[in-house]
Amino acid sequence: MARSSRSSRSSTGRAGASRRQQPATWPPAWYPFAVPQQSLDNLKDYKYSAMDLSPISKYIMQPYWTWATTLFPMWIAPNLITLLGFLFVIVNVGLVLFFTPDLGTGGPSWIYFSMALGIWLYSTFDNVDGKQARRTRSSSPLGELFDHGVDALNCTFGGILQAAGAGTGLGWYFTYYTGCLYLGYLNGPTEGLLIAVASLILSGIYGPQLWSQTIGETLPFLPVTHGMGQIKLVELVIAGMFTLMVSTQIPVSVNRTIEACKAKGYNVMDALINTLPFIAAQLFVFVWITAPGSTALSSHAILLVVTFGISFGRIAAMIVLAHVTHTDYPTYLFVVVPYAGGALLARVPQLFGTTVDPVTEANYLYLIFTVITLDYTLWVLTVIHQFCTHLGIKCLTIPYPPPEPLSLEQLDSTPSTPRSAAASPAVVRKRKSAAAIKAANAAAKATPVASPAAARKANGANGANGTNGHATNGHSEPVSPRRSARLQSTKT
Repeated sequence: MARSSRSSRSSTGRAGASRRQQPATWPPAWYPFAVPQQSLDNLKDYKYSAMDLSPISKYIMQPYWTWATTLFPMWIAPNLITLLGFLFVIVNVGLVLFFTPDLGTGGPSWIYFSMALGIWLYSTFDNVDGKQARRTRSSSPLGELFDHGVDALNCTFGGILQAAGAGTGLGWYFTYYTGCLYLGYLNGPTEGLLIAVASLILSGIYGPQLWSQTIGETLPFLPVTHGMGQIKLVELVIAGMFTLMVSTQIPVSVNRTIEACKAKGYNVMDALINTLPFIAAQLFVFVWITAPGSTALSSHAILLVVTFGISFGRIAAMIVLAHVTHTDYPTYLFVVVPYAGGALLARVPQLFGTTVDPVTEANYLYLIFTVITLDYTLWVLTVIHQFCTHLGIKCLTIPYPPPEPLSLEQLDSTPSTPRSAAASPAVVRKRKSAAAIKAANAAAKATPVASPAAARKANGANGANGTNGHATNGHSEPVSPRRSARLQSTKT
């Protein structure tokens, strides 16, 4: 009975795999969010490459992340781990909206400990997902896209909690041109998040007003000048993180991008020009919020930040998609349009000696938030659907039990293989099947076919054995000498 049940499950799995390999009928080619079939075919050439030089990551966090991976059951999908980690941040953003909607009023101390825990868990889950993919043999190019797409959104939502994603904004741009996700000795995903967690814990202990105090008030024992002593702690922290980003992450990444462009024959100037739309979007936002009478930042700060954050997530995900599919760098001028409209809305009234109407500005902000969110949602769902259909996988579930799972010892001893480095189980099965068929055909061609005279002689010798001079396939059906050779090689 057990063997019959196992055979039934195998048959069902093969049937399901056969259905998944059928050409997708949705979305049609004219659908604006569809990924071209040629881009999907390029997934077979994708290879993940990353470099993390952080000593803290290597010697402290990696052992912790490996241990944390063992706390997750083998049936949980890596992408589901990524999504659950992001939900910790979203829940805490909800607490911010409820307790401190203006981002200035202090809330109860426990919410700052909750924010610190949320960011810590997000960072843990974000690093466990790749190890879980290796552990369960469920790696796929979708993992890279899903992981970095969520990271891009967290740069904004985590920033609402405490500038958690400082220093990672240009990471995907550098990844596209260098072919390698580069994280320096000091980087946002490791040191930046640890700084954010520590600062939130301090806010929970001493209150958020701590960061409004000057250095002289907080640390009177330091031998600093009067001018230096008047600098607020929040200004010192922001300046320090900005300095680290400018002095470590950006120069090295830009240099690596230029070297990669030269090595691959890309035009360096074109690579630099491709950053202009994103820079333009930020400039338009600045022109908008600094207009006389504008209340976009003073009254709708979180809405404005979230709206721009979703746009940034769209840009980053498009760059990652171009990277994994080996296609041209994306043009995302359409992302700039809503913010150019906001700048015009806020500045044009100045030509007539008036200021922008606050109600009109608020309605416009809600409008572009709705349109941008809808655009992002439809695009993400379409891309995920096409990837899953093409690769023969599911986004938030994996086969259980996994084929040849890795143990903790193997996870530690095996060189780090990112989530998207290995092929999906469906692709592996297809490759093994193709290799087996190729080997069988080669063996059949190598087997000499008997001449007619030799065949008649063999028939006479085998007649006494009741085979009527023909090889059989285990039943009463006669088989030709060539087919017999193929069957024998297939069995072997």
